[in-house]
Amino acid sequence: MRKSLALVAVVIGLAASAVSCADDPQPHEAAVAVARVAEAIEMYEEVGLESTLAHYDDPDSIEGESYVVVTAPDDTVLNHPYIPELTGTVAQDFTTDDGRAISEAIRASVSSGRPAWVSYDFLNPANDELERKHVWVVPHDGYLFASGYYEPFG
Repeated sequence: MRKSLALVAVVIGLAASAVSCADDPQPHEAAVAVARVAEAIEMYEEVGLESTLAHYDDPDSIEGESYVVVTAPDDTVLNHPYIPELTGTVAQDFTTDDGRAISEAIRASVSSGRPAWVSYDFLNPANDELERKHVWVVPHDGYLFASGYYEPFG
């Protein structure tokens, strides 16, 4: 059952990524983000929150510029392998293009209970540069599971 839940999440996510990112020059990276979130949710279902957070809080879980972040129902960042100082905070200092806090924009995007893409500028771990990031966010059990990718360099 859990495996099928992850498979369904991946299929839904891939379909959504095709629609949401139709003009996106990086469809592969979008698929990777969707798959990473599905894997994180599957891990959460199998081993629980603490073990999942421990795994994704480890900098070794970063793959290139891709990593998984989980936030609590109150928008507290529960892990952040790239910027560990964000763990335990609500990242209000980072904003979207329209000036809203990232956490507010993410919550608004998934308020229907459905996964969503959210875009904003954030530091890229591959080069420590501020770049455009596209994040796939999936609400699950009150938590938000997210992973994303950055627009191509240059």
